[in-house]
Amino acid sequence: MAVVRFYSNEALNGRALQRAAKLFPHLSITTELCFNVELTGGESLKAEQKEVLLWLFRPPLQAEPLSDEPKLTEGSGDKLVEIGPRCCLWFLHT
Repeated sequence: MAVVRFYSNEALNGRALQRAAKLFPHLSITTELCFNVELTGGESLKAEQKEVLLWLFRPPLQAEPLSDEPKLTEGSGDKLVEIGPRCCLWFLHT
Protein backbone atom coordinates (compact mmCIF):
# COMPACT_ATOMS: atom_id res chain seq x y z
CA MET A 1 0.00 0.00 0.00
CA ALA A 2 1.45 3.34 -1.07
CA VAL A 3 0.32 6.85 -0.16
CA VAL A 4 0.72 9.73 -2.59
CA ARG A 5 0.53 13.25 -1.17
CA PHE A 6 -0.38 16.53 -2.84
CA TYR A 7 0.16 19.87 -1.08
CA SER A 8 -1.61 23.19 -1.47
CA ASN A 9 -0.61 26.48 0.12
CA GLU A 10 -4.19 27.74 -0.02
CA ALA A 11 -4.80 30.01 2.98
CA LEU A 12 -7.14 28.58 5.56
CA ASN A 13 -9.04 30.75 8.00
CA GLY A 14 -11.43 28.45 9.86
CA ARG A 15 -12.78 28.81 13.36
CA ALA A 16 -10.11 26.58 14.84
CA LEU A 17 -7.34 28.77 13.41
CA GLN A 18 -9.04 31.94 14.61
CA ARG A 19 -9.34 30.47 18.09
CA ALA A 20 -5.70 29.35 18.11
CA ALA A 21 -4.62 32.84 17.04
CA LYS A 22 -6.57 34.35 19.95
CA LEU A 23 -5.21 31.86 22.47
CA PHE A 24 -1.62 32.17 21.26
CA PRO A 25 -1.20 35.69 19.83
CA HIS A 26 2.60 35.42 20.05
CA LEU A 27 2.67 32.53 17.56
CA SER A 28 2.79 32.80 13.81
CA ILE A 29 0.38 30.27 12.30
CA THR A 30 0.88 29.19 8.71
CA THR A 31 -1.26 26.56 7.01
CA GLU A 32 -0.93 24.09 4.19
CA LEU A 33 -3.42 21.55 2.90
CA CYS A 34 -2.29 17.99 2.33
CA PHE A 35 -4.29 15.50 0.29
CA ASN A 36 -3.36 11.88 1.02
CA VAL A 37 -4.25 9.34 -1.64
CA GLU A 38 -3.91 5.69 -0.67
CA LEU A 39 -3.12 3.32 -3.50
CA THR A 40 -4.13 -0.29 -2.98
CA GLY A 41 -1.92 -3.18 -3.94
CA GLY A 42 1.35 -2.44 -5.69
CA GLU A 43 -0.22 0.17 -7.93
CA SER A 44 1.28 3.51 -8.85
CA LEU A 45 -0.42 6.49 -10.44
CA LYS A 46 -0.31 6.87 -14.18
CA ALA A 47 0.33 10.39 -15.47
CA GLU A 48 -3.30 10.76 -16.58
CA GLN A 49 -4.61 9.65 -13.17
CA LYS A 50 -2.29 12.08 -11.41
CA GLU A 51 -3.52 14.96 -13.59
CA VAL A 52 -7.15 14.10 -12.74
CA LEU A 53 -6.38 14.09 -9.01
CA LEU A 54 -4.52 17.39 -9.25
CA TRP A 55 -7.51 18.88 -11.05
CA LEU A 56 -9.95 17.53 -8.44
CA PHE A 57 -7.98 18.77 -5.43
CA ARG A 58 -7.05 22.21 -6.75
CA PRO A 59 -9.39 24.97 -5.56
CA PRO A 60 -11.00 26.85 -8.48
CA LEU A 61 -9.44 30.23 -7.67
CA GLN A 62 -5.99 29.04 -6.66
CA ALA A 63 -3.40 30.32 -9.10
CA GLU A 64 -0.50 28.19 -7.91
CA PRO A 65 -0.58 24.48 -8.81
CA LEU A 66 -0.46 21.72 -6.21
CA SER A 67 2.93 20.32 -5.30
CA ASP A 68 4.33 16.86 -4.58
CA GLU A 69 6.54 18.39 -1.86
CA PRO A 70 5.45 20.25 1.29
CA LYS A 71 6.34 23.92 1.58
CA LEU A 72 6.05 23.95 5.37
CA THR A 73 9.08 22.53 7.12
CA GLU A 74 10.16 22.56 10.73
CA GLY A 75 12.91 25.11 11.25
CA SER A 76 15.18 25.83 14.18
CA GLY A 77 13.02 26.41 17.25
CA ASP A 78 9.82 25.89 15.24
CA LYS A 79 7.16 23.26 15.76
CA LEU A 80 5.28 21.66 12.90
CA VAL A 81 1.89 20.28 13.91
CA GLU A 82 -0.44 18.31 11.65
CA ILE A 83 -4.12 18.79 12.43
CA GLY A 84 -7.07 17.92 10.34
CA PRO A 85 -10.06 15.85 9.53
CA ARG A 86 -9.73 12.85 7.34
CA CYS A 87 -12.11 12.20 4.50
CA CYS A 88 -12.27 8.83 2.79
CA LEU A 89 -13.27 8.60 -0.85
CA TRP A 90 -13.52 5.26 -2.61
CA PHE A 91 -13.04 4.98 -6.35
CA LEU A 92 -14.11 1.72 -7.91
CA HIS A 93 -12.51 0.38 -11.04
CA THR A 94 -15.04 -0.26 -13.79
